Amino acid sequence: MFEDGFDSWAAAGAAAGGYDAAAILDQVRRATDEVVAGRSAMERDGVLFDRVEVRWPVAGPLLWQAAKHAGSLRVLDFGGSLGSTYRQLSELTIGLDVHWAVVEQPAFVEAGAGYADGRLSFHPTIGDAVQAVAPTVALLSSVLQYLPDPQAVLGELSRCGVEAIVLDRMPMTDAATDRPAVERVPPEIYAGSYATWLLSQERLLAAAPGWRVLDRFPGIEPAGRTTTGVAFDWRGFVLVPE
Repeated sequence: MFEDGFDSWAAAGAAAGGYDAAAILDQVRRATDEVVAGRSAMERDGVLFDRVEVRWPVAGPLLWQAAKHAGSLRVLDFGGSLGSTYRQLSELTIGLDVHWAVVEQPAFVEAGAGYADGRLSFHPTIGDAVQAVAPTVALLSSVLQYLPDPQAVLGELSRCGVEAIVLDRMPMTDAATDRPAVERVPPEIYAGSYATWLLSQERLLAAAPGWRVLDRFPGIEPAGRTTTGVAFDWRGFVLVPE
């Protein structure tokens, strides 16, 4: 559920529990352990799946970058949790020289140290990840909407030396401005709520001047309406330099 009617990001944040809540990390860690142990096929947002659901609009651009660089796949995964997408694509990247750097909140970086494997690493900042793996592609899946200033982060990534940026699973509208809201997670997943933006597509893409849209695709979530009736849908993009 998306509750809106807030006049600022700060007001939405005050009404939400927060994305850095310990319960969320615990849920993700338990689900990740099930996947690592082979008892479940896949984890996404702390939810387990009995088969891997490859997100081909995301996998395609990453494999394209590996093909361009003689089998070297160097990914900066901003907001990549404990390596969810890295594991989802593990069979597709067999035989590739993979360097996958997750940029996350401090608690996730600390927890991630236990899952680093020589191909997967965890970092607190974009700069640290760039220094560690020299990425050619940045991935942001269901993360920009939860940041106080998503345009600033996208702008920083557009200047960090990558050759492609993959954006996925963003609630968006065609309005000229972003709309603050509180996203409330169904209790059967975990008890959580956090501030989010319904992102303006125009405003977000303007944050990466000198880049163009190579591809656009729908997210996996259904279109919806906020509690005040504002319509939105979920979108993804592949951006490349002009």
